[in-house]
Amino acid sequence: MAIIALFTPQDLANTAWSFATLAVRDEPLLECIANSSLHLLAEFSPQGLSNTVWAFATLAFLHDPLLSASASRVGEVLLQLKAQELSNTAWAFASITVRDLRLFDRIAALSVQRLEEFTSRNSANLAWSFANINFPHMPLLAAISAAAVSRIDELSPLSLASTAWACVQLEYRNTPLLDALSPSLVLPGKVLDDGVLGMALWTLAQQEDLTPAFELAESSAGLAASSLSLSPLLAACEDRGFLLGELRIFQRLSKDPSLKPVALRAASLRLLENGQTDEAQDLLLDLETYADVLPSLMTQASGCEAVEAEVFSMPNLWGHICF
Repeated sequence: MAIIALFTPQDLANTAWSFATLAVRDEPLLECIANSSLHLLAEFSPQGLSNTVWAFATLAFLHDPLLSASASRVGEVLLQLKAQELSNTAWAFASITVRDLRLFDRIAALSVQRLEEFTSRNSANLAWSFANINFPHMPLLAAISAAAVSRIDELSPLSLASTAWACVQLEYRNTPLLDALSPSLVLPGKVLDDGVLGMALWTLAQQEDLTPAFELAESSAGLAASSLSLSPLLAACEDRGFLLGELRIFQRLSKDPSLKPVALRAASLRLLENGQTDEAQDLLLDLETYADVLPSLMTQASGCEAVEAEVFSMPNLWGHICF
């Protein structure tokens, strides 16, 4: 590591950026880079400074002296940062929870003035950053959400979902953006990963009308949603006493063979708790393990009449619970 002492600020920034891009977390090397950078920080270019902070955040290597000094130095060169560098710097500090509100306030004000220079991904990362440190800068959120609506067809699913998520997380509701969220994500050919679906479903589950959330969850794109991603929608239904909504989610989960027994058990228990014994029995009859499951369910559902444990072949009875 002795050679690190000979590195210029540009060498240090490039090395940190390269290792972060390759996702190689060499702690001894990063420690040397951090220590050397700390002594040369005043000589870093704005881009080199932004790249260094981004690299350490990406690799989750928290060197407090360097990060603290970098935050101060960023404040000095803020006007020289390009749009992507502004976004990356905010993302980096937010990712490692450096909550310098004065710095973030300056980043927000500058970004509002220069938002036309930001790509949709830059804007989405910026919105996410402010949400992650719980800093509701309303002028920035208004500008970002309005820009997202104006170029909705250009946004990637991730940029769209994270922008909408950040706005709702910070209690800024842009109705056109939220109205466009589900329809844009369920378009034919859209490929969504579970992270995107999770953000979108959480966002839509916070709305008064849960119809768009169900449209997304039950779409072909929504089939990739895990039980974890669906949990905010399930929680919203539970909080509102929307039993049919809960059953729709259990139905959606039952399409996964590995989750079907759990989903049917949960749906049956909810029906039993609601006094709908016959409907609960119908669902349990769809379980091969019906006889084993029923006694424990009946124990949990106090006050329900006993249901005879009898296994026989019959079609899936989800259709008897119409939504």
